[in-house]
Amino acid sequence: EGDVLRLHQLVLQGIEEDAGRYRSSGVRVAGATFSPPPSGEVRTRVRELLSWLEGNPEEYNPIELAAVFHHRFVQIHPFSEGNGRAARLLMNLVLMRYGYPFIVNVTSRDRGKYLRALSEADMGDPAAFVDFVALSVERALDVYLQVLEEPRLLTLTEASRLVPYSQEYLSLLARRGALGAFKKGRNWVISREDLERYIQSVKKGR
Repeated sequence: EGDVLRLHQLVLQGIEEDAGRYRSSGVRVAGATFSPPPSGEVRTRVRELLSWLEGNPEEYNPIELAAVFHHRFVQIHPFSEGNGRAARLLMNLVLMRYGYPFIVNVTSRDRGKYLRALSEADMGDPAAFVDFVALSVERALDVYLQVLEEPRLLTLTEASRLVPYSQEYLSLLARRGALGAFKKGRNWVISREDLERYIQSVKKGR
């Protein structure tokens, strides 16, 4: 429970004077079909939710568990402000505990889908929200895999520190097509493999 309060404080520090503290009054959520519990029940409800999370009595898989936890946390609406942000961060922590990557925060493009899926969960059908979270996880995994699969690219300045040639000479070789470099934006870049391949070809030519 202390971690939940500290996370909320970190998120809203300097923005909300009640950062890190449960709400002390009732609250209504615009457009929602549910009513959050009275402020006096918030601490108990959060503790019950965390206990449920640890026990996972329905034996949800990690994505289902994280999604349902997020939804139930939002329904408690334990804070005056920042409930959605806190819920998304906590959901990410649940996923990371099971080895999943951090999901980039909900973008403006996806916000409509996110809210509609939450509304369906409010009406008793969490499937759409679980699917939304699953798709977000899939996208995050695709980004991670893309980064892992991309060869590490060096600028010619970085490359010049690894070989006995200046950045200017490497740039000349690149413009002549003698070096396996290519333009990325305004800079020439080269993979370590192509740089090593060029060095080996020079050695063989001697």
